[in-house]
Amino acid sequence: MPAPRDSSILTIAGKDEPGRPMIVSGRVFSRDGKHVRAGTRVGVYHTDARGDYHNIRGHARLSGWLVTDSLGRYEIHTIRPGAYPDGRTPEHIHFIVDGWGNDELRFATDPRVSSAEREASRAEGTFGTVQPVTIDAKGVQHVVRDLRSRY
Repeated sequence: MPAPRDSSILTIAGKDEPGRPMIVSGRVFSRDGKHVRAGTRVGVYHTDARGDYHNIRGHARLSGWLVTDSLGRYEIHTIRPGAYPDGRTPEHIHFIVDGWGNDELRFATDPRVSSAEREASRAEGTFGTVQPVTIDAKGVQHVVRDLRSRY
């Protein structure tokens, strides 16, 4: 019998999806940022490598839901999203935490992100909207983004 799938790990872009592989991980905390939130539902969506959502019945094609583990952790296996076709909007991933809000993750390596945005996020640490990107030996990009629940 196969092991049950860990609902805190979400794959929204498989091996055949064009684009640069990326793993986004982090934890969800209470509103005050001090206590981890186990069992928190998180929605994720973003564009494909060309910057298109390819909406399917009102939902982005590259999207899904996860539930944080007992330590509030989550992990998303995807590709790095493309910037919108207008060329002005930075690459980003949307997060919906506990059914509320629309937090974003932007990448410090994206030239469309302003220095003011980078600086403001640096002060927030891993809660900041703009986060650094590292690349492992296999060429997979990694980003850490912690989120705050509304509760």
